[in-house]
Amino acid sequence: ADHNAISLSTLIGQSWDGFLVWNADSNTVTQSYLWGGWFGAAIDTGSDYNTISLSTMIGQSWYGLYADGADSNRVTQS
Repeated sequence: ADHNAISLSTLIGQSWDGFLVWNADSNTVTQSYLWGGWFGAAIDTGSDYNTISLSTMIGQSWYGLYADGADSNRVTQS
């Protein structure tokens, strides 16, 4: 899904990721808490021009933020 906005939210993925975009473009997450069993946020293959700002990303097993095969994404003040 493209062109979605999430703000002032708590996203928890107990087994996987708090926030995952896969083959999705131009989504925005602002002032949110992203916690995942693997990654807090994952921007994966084919996901371009997404923005995460003013947010906390925590991955229990791996990384707070994971990006792979994705171009022109932006993370600010997080």
